Amino acid sequence: MAERREVDVRSLQVQSIDLNHAFTQLAPLAERIRLVSLNASIAAASLGQEGAPFGVVARTLGGLSQELAELLAFEEEFTDIVRSVGHLVRGELEVQAYRRGLDLLYRDRPERVRPPLLSDEHRDAVAALLQPEAEAECGRELAHAADDGAVRRLWEVVLDGRSELVRGLVDLREGTRRLARRLERIRSVAVTEARFVGTNAGIESARMTGDTRSLAALARQIREAAEEVASLATEACDQMERVRQLAEGATRGLGREARAAEIGG
Repeated sequence: MAERREVDVRSLQVQSIDLNHAFTQLAPLAERIRLVSLNASIAAASLGQEGAPFGVVARTLGGLSQELAELLAFEEEFTDIVRSVGHLVRGELEVQAYRRGLDLLYRDRPERVRPPLLSDEHRDAVAALLQPEAEAECGRELAHAADDGAVRRLWEVVLDGRSELVRGLVDLREGTRRLARRLERIRSVAVTEARFVGTNAGIESARMTGDTRSLAALARQIREAAEEVASLATEACDQMERVRQLAEGATRGLGREARAAEIGG
């Protein structure tokens, strides 16, 4: 028997909302880092040769902020994820309504064998419908209901709903893969490189003497901004990984139909 896989649409929705929050926290940081780097560059330039080493750190941070701003322009990828999750939630509600209709029809026909898709009252309707064997079960019931228009129409709608859910899951998986690739670069920029700049700012701050001590406060701001963007980027990447794993797990086992949806999309 094919492996049973549970598809928790609500978890996908909750995790995607958390992902949106993580991105919302991360997005304004690029502008903040740009302003810090600009102020630091101006202050370093005012000190001439003495401020030159710190000016290098400030300019490096400025380049980092520009790259981070470009990387954070992922509206298309995130919109795809939001659209896919919304599609799945609507599909879940529709499937549950169809299943309730089938339950009523089959309850009025005690002589008929109850289909496996309807036999487990405690199993989520969407999870049941997305099992690898569900398409064949629906097909068998359609054949049995050839002379019963009401039952046949419901099974046809359920089959159509299953195809839409499969496509939605495939779209979600591909959207999360694209966004995850971008997030990995953000992780590199915001965590590794930002912390490196912050460390260099600390080193330069420790070397400061005389007038250059006026840059110490800016050095602290650079370190703080670097640490904050690194922390929030790590949180966003971790949340993205949770959504990606849910999407991958949801589509694993769908087999031929999922591959057809990928090709067709």
